[in-house]
Amino acid sequence: MEWSLPGPSEFICKAIDKLEDRKNLTFRLPEDFDTHLLSQTLRKAVRERNLDLFWEERSVSDLINDYHAQPGEAITRAFGLQGNDSTAIHDAGFIAQSNKFSDLVIYLEGLNELDELDRQRWIKFLADYAHVCRERRDRSLFCVPLIGKLAFEGPFEDVLLEHLWWWGIVSRWDVMQYLDLVSPVTSLESTWKNAILAESAGWDLDLVDKLIQLEDLSFDNIFSCLVSYADKKGWREIALKNLNQVTLMDTQGYKPPTSASDLWASGALNLIPGEGYNVHPAVLVATRKQKDLKRLMRKGQSRSILLTIEDQRLAVCEYLSEKHGNNWRNWCDGQYNGNTGEIGHLHYLFTHENQLIKSESELNNIRDLVSWMLKTRNDLSHLRYLDFQDIRTGARLIEQARPHLRSM
Repeated sequence: MEWSLPGPSEFICKAIDKLEDRKNLTFRLPEDFDTHLLSQTLRKAVRERNLDLFWEERSVSDLINDYHAQPGEAITRAFGLQGNDSTAIHDAGFIAQSNKFSDLVIYLEGLNELDELDRQRWIKFLADYAHVCRERRDRSLFCVPLIGKLAFEGPFEDVLLEHLWWWGIVSRWDVMQYLDLVSPVTSLESTWKNAILAESAGWDLDLVDKLIQLEDLSFDNIFSCLVSYADKKGWREIALKNLNQVTLMDTQGYKPPTSASDLWASGALNLIPGEGYNVHPAVLVATRKQKDLKRLMRKGQSRSILLTIEDQRLAVCEYLSEKHGNNWRNWCDGQYNGNTGEIGHLHYLFTHENQLIKSESELNNIRDLVSWMLKTRNDLSHLRYLDFQDIRTGARLIEQARPHLRSM
């Protein structure tokens, strides 16, 4: 499901485009990234694109354990590339020229599990192979995930070796779409709930899944969930001082800033498209305590509720125009000095204006909704946090007024 979202889907499409151009790839990924799901998604995409490439999954550690050999020798034996020349050196050049080594995509895992010496041997082999295989159109390709800090140590880019960084991939729109899939919006309460979840989880879809399981989205429950998540990730004592060195230009590139490499590698820093870099909400809550969670939750409720209030305000204005033409715009007897049609003006009309002649129940229902809109807007303006009961009250009032406003 995650890979069907716009950002991750574009990431996969970009990878497949590179493979179609016969380029080797390294995936630069933060810690705890689900590389198994990545490989499964890539394999499916390669098959659906009909690239005439055969998918292979291999573990570096298994190759070394089986053959106790240098990378070139391990690949040669694993894929049966040995020829009759016993003096041949089985290096990257030999493999690139072998007729038996063609039209494969080899997803090669496990570099992070090697000791430093073996890891550097494989990194050098990947760089050498990308350099020497350019003469063959039917060349085989390597896809290699590099996790955490190793992502900054991998081979340099070359004509046939490109890097794809997990940086600025998941947007707020992706998170909201994911929430709509796993927790569909059916009411104002669920709109409010999803907005709170989106702000509290940031770009982290795993954290979204954990927060959804909370029966009560109270401040204390969300706070405990985020702190527990930070503890599990080892983020409780993380230092945010390195962020002071990150500039706007740093966050606009295709890779994380080197000055904050530790934060990115641990999964605590990401670039949100359209917003700039964001520190993971669990890190903020665990290191700065309650004030940052309050800020996030206020932002979430403002995003959702203010849009709902604006929709209802427009509906009430349309109702008044349908019933009274444009006359209602001038009904204030000099007692209201604000802008016509704003919530304050509507509240004045429904609480003071006798010219609004309609059934008592109809006026009461719309009056109660407008009063809730005014109070809620003021609460949000003063940075007050709305609880679930406030939202439930608003949902009930919107439902009561809907028959009168819907006809407009």
